[in-house]
Amino acid sequence: MTIFLTILSGVAVFVLGQTVLKLLIEPVNDMKRTIGEVAFTLLKYSNAYGNPAVVADATKLEKVRSEIRELGSGLLKGLSVVPFYATTRKWFFLPPEKDVEEAISCLIGLSNSLVVGNPIHISEREKKIFRLLKVYIYKDWKTDIVARTD
Repeated sequence: MTIFLTILSGVAVFVLGQTVLKLLIEPVNDMKRTIGEVAFTLLKYSNAYGNPAVVADATKLEKVRSEIRELGSGLLKGLSVVPFYATTRKWFFLPPEKDVEEAISCLIGLSNSLVVGNPIHISEREKKIFRLLKVYIYKDWKTDIVARTD
């Protein structure tokens, strides 16, 4: 009888652990991964969207627009999938829901502004996205890099 209870409790612990992993941990990791992808993509393509009028290749600009829009969609998916986001975000140090929603809006706006972009608005949106998602950027990395070219 004790062997059966030991096996049953082991199976119950395994099932409970897998449930927590699949329903809580994996969605949070996906959300954090998406936030990291936002930072990576914005830095990767900052030369293209920072001055869209200079980019001669329309297909590259369309690719940048599409990727930025997909990242906004990915953040929205993360908000939808993470259970009890308002509480869960505190445990896993995720940004507040309203900040993520505003970052989504900024990403979509950034994507739209690549058609007829105003570099000032684009730069403001970029900085706001980093701030809202709590992505650390060393100082003002663009001007810091430009200032060191002597």
